[in-house]
Amino acid sequence: MIEDKNIQGTINRQYGIDLLRIIAMFFVIIGHIIGQGGILEFSETNNVNYNLVLFFKVFSLCSINIFGVISGYVGYGTLLKWKKLVLLWFQIIFWTVMILCIFSIVNDINWNSKTLTRTFFPILSGTYWYMTGYFLVMLLSPIMNLFVDKFPIWFVVTSIIIAVSFLSIVITTSGNNGVWLCLEYMIGAIIRKSKIYEVIKPGIALSGYVMCILFTWLAVFLQKIGLVNWNRILWSIVGGRQDGLWPSSVLMNLAGIFLLLWAVHLQLPEKLCCIIKFLTPLILSVYLIHVNPLVFEWMGGKFVFLAKNSFLIIFGVIFISGFIFMSCICLDYIRYKIFKIIFKK
Repeated sequence: MIEDKNIQGTINRQYGIDLLRIIAMFFVIIGHIIGQGGILEFSETNNVNYNLVLFFKVFSLCSINIFGVISGYVGYGTLLKWKKLVLLWFQIIFWTVMILCIFSIVNDINWNSKTLTRTFFPILSGTYWYMTGYFLVMLLSPIMNLFVDKFPIWFVVTSIIIAVSFLSIVITTSGNNGVWLCLEYMIGAIIRKSKIYEVIKPGIALSGYVMCILFTWLAVFLQKIGLVNWNRILWSIVGGRQDGLWPSSVLMNLAGIFLLLWAVHLQLPEKLCCIIKFLTPLILSVYLIHVNPLVFEWMGGKFVFLAKNSFLIIFGVIFISGFIFMSCICLDYIRYKIFKIIFKK
């Protein structure tokens, strides 16, 4: 979520990273539509519709890891800019306050202490777990950059593998926390330092992502139909924590890495670069708006009707995801213009 201004290379390659941010945000929306929207919960287990929804969930599950490794890849070798963190904080506050005001008018929201705390202290109160984790990552980034920079690559890679094994397999974290994001940051940083993307071709990287998705989907499918009963260790590799599918699984971690290795090779046409350049500053607010607790609670079970047939699932999820994405972009464009005037950025 930091702009990739210091990476040496072609302009197109930088826009490839920004395009991956956009793709990852679509993944986030899709995951919330089928999860919070109630589609997965109300799809009949083991029929075609359920397997389609499950596939949507699996291929979008690595979105958190994508943002994490991008932060490390872009942030390695750069200085922490406090002004950007302050502007980011104002951006978060802008939307928590605006959404509270809108819901107060429409739904007569009770302004109790909990509501006010998560509105005016969103980072400390964990209104958005990702933003709380992201601030932790940014504050620790100088230390993590120093670790990656000063120690030999073999030592850093070994440390990361041990850390991934501990978090994914031993304690089986969900991945929805700042510690996991710090680990993903260091993975992105070591990818940048080692320049491994020069060795791995984009076709191989994209194939690696597809294989991770297929293996994960197949693992869940086999368990659902009763052919396999994964133990805790094996499930941590293919599915994450035992109570469901989580981005902390080894395969989802690899999926995020493969997509980053694919994105750095992208050569994009000029017109597409212009669109990406317009969208990039507005991407974060797509998350801030639709994952705001008031909006997220409102979304609960709203898309159950899509679980009725395969056509609705496939096209409905894609259409609604696009609608949410573009609506948030349009709303944030107003915020973006206001901030440009106020902060003269």
